Amino acid sequence: MDLNLVRLQLSLSPAAACLLQPLVTGHGGIFEAALLRTGCTAPVCDCAGCLQHAGCLASSLLSRSLSPDPELLRRYQKPSVPFMFSQPQAGEPIVHLTLAGPACDALALFADTLEAVAGEQVRTRLQAFDYQEQLIPLQFQADGQCSNLPLLSLAELFEQYHSLFVGCRSVEVVFQTPLRLRHNGRELQQLQPAVLIRGLLRRLSSLAAYYGTAGDTDRLATLAARADEVMLVTCEPAVACRRGVCGRYQLNGPFEEFGPYMALGSLVHLGKGAAYGQGRFSVVPLL
Repeated sequence: MDLNLVRLQLSLSPAAACLLQPLVTGHGGIFEAALLRTGCTAPVCDCAGCLQHAGCLASSLLSRSLSPDPELLRRYQKPSVPFMFSQPQAGEPIVHLTLAGPACDALALFADTLEAVAGEQVRTRLQAFDYQEQLIPLQFQADGQCSNLPLLSLAELFEQYHSLFVGCRSVEVVFQTPLRLRHNGRELQQLQPAVLIRGLLRRLSSLAAYYGTAGDTDRLATLAARADEVMLVTCEPAVACRRGVCGRYQLNGPFEEFGPYMALGSLVHLGKGAAYGQGRFSVVPLL
């Protein structure tokens, strides 16, 4: 299983941060409409009857189209969009944007769209994380393309995270924004570790299958079957969270196996609104 990722950080003026606030609070309608307008090359921007729809980059990034392959449909959940917004610290004029798969090749389109929504120039304020979590200022050429974009591999990140969880039996998981995950037809209001683990495995495998390279099917199935081994030890739910799961939780279990996947999952969020800042969490090994 592999998937290309680009992890961006955008520093904004307070006014622009206010305009982008919906993108980190679960509301992506404004951005998606702007992406379609910005990427449109037709004389009239009308997606419904557009003859250029099949070759439209913006439309393909938002299509969430199911695969015609029946085996892939059987194994993987419906794909999300291949990008995720988040705000690392509430109230700060900083936005993170993770691009996945084909979205990594559309940085110029995303930059143009962000400028249209924010109402200010953003290219000079864009930085990208490398494998060491160091921020690199991006260099854009005259044609709008970036010459030094650090492209990350999900498989290489897995190996990097694996070393952090060797022998690990306990982790702390902190949900900074509400996790809105459905189980048996209902939205979770209390954390169920097995549901969390299986949801993360499904999300990672689906993103890889649709936007990268599928794989590790048997291993993921084995891990999903073992998810019930993870136990909730302590919980400190966030008082202000009215829907979903939010707060600080300690989990015990075989995290040498699960930990690297949870760390990968923290990059792409989980649950309803994951593309727009919801279901954002961190995971830290304890023991």
